[in-house]
Amino acid sequence: MEALSHDVWRLLRAGGTRGTAAHRTRRRAVQAVDPLGEGPWLVCARCGNRITTAAARIPVLGREEHECTNPHGIRYRIGCFAAATGLVATGPPESAYTWFPGYRWQVQACGGCSDLAGWLYTSADHSFHGLVLDALKEEQES
Repeated sequence: MEALSHDVWRLLRAGGTRGTAAHRTRRRAVQAVDPLGEGPWLVCARCGNRITTAAARIPVLGREEHECTNPHGIRYRIGCFAAATGLVATGPPESAYTWFPGYRWQVQACGGCSDLAGWLYTSADHSFHGLVLDALKEEQES
């Protein structure tokens, strides 16, 4: 891994309360080093496959969580994450019915059990994972 600058290390050690400018700066610094960041893993609620971390949450369109309804009337509460692992893409990227204008979406299934995990959203210069929050749970330490 590339050596970290003194400023990044200082930011990584910085304290701060969640939601403050110091916390947001620290979280961006952590994500620049490792998009999954530190903290507890969020795993598939069905099989326990590791998917992402709480530290990987990012705001998209001003919020980290969104309530979305698909054309069939199914409602999802999704969280936006900078990175995720353990997912399998199913089907081609689509632009129709996107919940995030300017982004294409691709269905992402859990690599462990194939349950719907969410969607990978990509635009010309950005990507993020919109994950179904009800399909995730915090990993329990053993």
